[in-house]
Amino acid sequence: MNAGSQCLTVGQLADRWQKSDKWIYSNYRRIGLKVLPIGQQLRFPLDQVEAWEQSHLR
Repeated sequence: MNAGSQCLTVGQLADRWQKSDKWIYSNYRRIGLKVLPIGQQLRFPLDQVEAWEQSHLR
């Protein structure tokens, strides 16, 4: 992750993947997404999300 990279909130990632916020919270560790914790909230670096998506294309 570089200094200018963007991050997605749980809600933004849920919208992107058409899943619920609860599903994101329950599964981000299992699927191996890297996360940036900010206080009680999670942020997902966009470059990490895109890399995960590319590696899981079928």
